[in-house]
Amino acid sequence: IGVDGKARVEIEIHNDRLIGIPNFYLAAGDMRINGSASYANDGTGLEKVDISQISFNKTDIAGVVIPGEDGGWTVSFHGPSFNFEPLFEDLFKNPKEDDDDSGLELSLSVKVDKVWLGDKHFLKQITGTLNRANKHWRGMNVDGFLSSGEKFAVVLRPNGKGQRVVKIKTTDAGNMLRTFDVYDTMIGGLLEVSATFDDTAEDHPLSGEVIISDYRLVDAPALTRLVDDMTLTNLKESLQGDGLAFSEFRAPFVMKKGVIDIEDVKATGLSLGYTAKGKIYSHAEIVDIEGTVVPAYALNSVLGNIPIIGTLLTGVEEGGGIFAATYKMSGPLEDPKVKVNPLSVLTPGIFRNLFGILTDDKTLDTQNADTDKSNAKEFFGKTKGL
Repeated sequence: IGVDGKARVEIEIHNDRLIGIPNFYLAAGDMRINGSASYANDGTGLEKVDISQISFNKTDIAGVVIPGEDGGWTVSFHGPSFNFEPLFEDLFKNPKEDDDDSGLELSLSVKVDKVWLGDKHFLKQITGTLNRANKHWRGMNVDGFLSSGEKFAVVLRPNGKGQRVVKIKTTDAGNMLRTFDVYDTMIGGLLEVSATFDDTAEDHPLSGEVIISDYRLVDAPALTRLVDDMTLTNLKESLQGDGLAFSEFRAPFVMKKGVIDIEDVKATGLSLGYTAKGKIYSHAEIVDIEGTVVPAYALNSVLGNIPIIGTLLTGVEEGGGIFAATYKMSGPLEDPKVKVNPLSVLTPGIFRNLFGILTDDKTLDTQNADTDKSNAKEFFGKTKGL
């Protein structure tokens, strides 16, 4: 837009009727488009558009466009590269019915060597089919490889009940989350997402669960501040070094109107575990969550599994341990403010739950807080050998 260009179209006319376009050409800036179009002999209109070249920015493809009798389009393209970034945000969002005035219906098949999702992020050897109707993507079956060489697959399909089921799998969770601009500090991991769009409800809410296993977190700012406030020096050093290992992460969620509600989130590792619940405002990129952090998770969990006594010690929160701290995290997603309740650091679970009810962060006594943090440091220093 706004760049000088030139276009050329050759047309064939017979008896005042357009019968063909042997060649069309467009050049503007770095954009080049070449192709031809054929028309029905009986005068009913366009039959097919052959595109021999579409190249601009990071896109370099060729393909075929065929109009359907119902007003939709069948599109097939292939080539060395395609810039998907401008269309990416539309893929899984839940637009209002009036957000898409075009009503464009597509049946799309692709085979591209490299698909760009940003300036540095891309996917490789992508093949798949996509279908769009009724202002939404209704079906999708896409697979390929991440930049790390690990395989991934994305499936979106109707289930016949007014819903669309989403399945996402990969053997490199960290790379995929970075590629899709979701999370930057995870290394490795097996990722599985299972979710459902409810098209019978207003705003088409998406609900499901994210499961990630056998991964590491490296230089995670919010988690680093959290363990720093708990004076867990070794864990902070791990986060800033080779990373802190976790065995599993489970996050049930509901996404509606740009708000992601999370409940009963649980991450478990040998050195650390944590729970979370709250809201993530995806459009504003603001987080408001709270939960419990459990150091020496493996040890605490073993003690917590003791019948009756374990329940007394750990309280009712699933994933909680005997020695833990409650926390609150709020503010910008990239740099949230973290608050730890030091009064609960060394308190058995059933009392920690009481502190969560009775303690007001605004009235915490600073001297008591410093004392409890000092006690926590002393305790974890003594149990380091465990």
